[in-house]
Amino acid sequence: MITIAREVRGMTQMQLSALIPKLSQGNLSKMEKGILGVTEDIIEKIASVLNFPVSFFYEEYTFPPFSNVYYRKLITAPVKKMVQLEAIVKTTMFVVDNLLESIDIPEYTIPEIDVENGCAKSQISQRVENIARHVRFALGVPDGPMPDIADTLEKNGIIIIEINTDMEKFSGMSAQTQNGAKIIFINGNMSNDRKRFTIAHELGHIVMHIPFIAISEERKIEDEANVFAGEFLMPYKDFRKDVSQYLTYSQLDILKSYWKTSKQAIIRKAYQDQIISPQKYQSLMVQMSINGERKIERVNIDFPDPKLLKKIIDVFYNELGYSRDELTQAISVNIDSLPLMINEKPNVIMLRPKTRIQL
Repeated sequence: MITIAREVRGMTQMQLSALIPKLSQGNLSKMEKGILGVTEDIIEKIASVLNFPVSFFYEEYTFPPFSNVYYRKLITAPVKKMVQLEAIVKTTMFVVDNLLESIDIPEYTIPEIDVENGCAKSQISQRVENIARHVRFALGVPDGPMPDIADTLEKNGIIIIEINTDMEKFSGMSAQTQNGAKIIFINGNMSNDRKRFTIAHELGHIVMHIPFIAISEERKIEDEANVFAGEFLMPYKDFRKDVSQYLTYSQLDILKSYWKTSKQAIIRKAYQDQIISPQKYQSLMVQMSINGERKIERVNIDFPDPKLLKKIIDVFYNELGYSRDELTQAISVNIDSLPLMINEKPNVIMLRPKTRIQL
């Protein structure tokens, strides 16, 4: 827990030990590895420097192996930044499990489907698309563009959390907590169309990968999640009708506004579904580059903020009568000290005495 708290604050062992009198880096290292005991005095000093409650360091919590947590990131992401991000995610998972001891949220109802079950390798992409369509049907999503994706998933038991980070190479991550809560983390500073695609991508991991331990090493799970996201947001049957007639560069603004995905995602989906030729694909991408839209696209789309975590915290303040200090004491973390994009001031909401959140 010392290691996680230190990494949340982006500190090395050397930096932390330098801020605590009579604590050498060597001894701190031994403490973190369980070789050397930790006195109450040292814990209090570490807690003060790192802005964590003392109780956090006495908690016992089993964090999932990060092989079961899926990233949308580039290989070149800075290691130090990734370590800090992992620590923030782990701490938030710990917080969520603590919060959910007192709160009931919507039940997780989304089907989990093994891609490889009875599927030949050559048919995996088609199988993934079928899974995406099945999940849309299970969620009661109508034909056409996906509506408020965050609201839809949160009503079905997935918590979506935006992290306030300047780490541009981080898009999103999905995980299951020790107590089974499903969480999708996204970079809160991305464009709205990228947020929507990232959520759909991470949903693909939750549905097709996280529940299944034995996944063939030959499988390209990131590609599978991308295929899932594309079909989940732009189902072929409806998407083909629009794109086969209107896919020109001048029409991309309209298509983006309608499908609520990036122009590049629209072009890639049309190419992958063999609606456009490789030459047309290349031509559209060149036009995107010429017009400076490969990094920042024209036309922004709406993305209503995820609200389930905000509502959980509001219940503690307004329905259960907790103060901020009492909530910190209850969950062993000062939630305001984590870079999560949630309301700083609780909203007053009226709930039934069972404190069950309904979205």
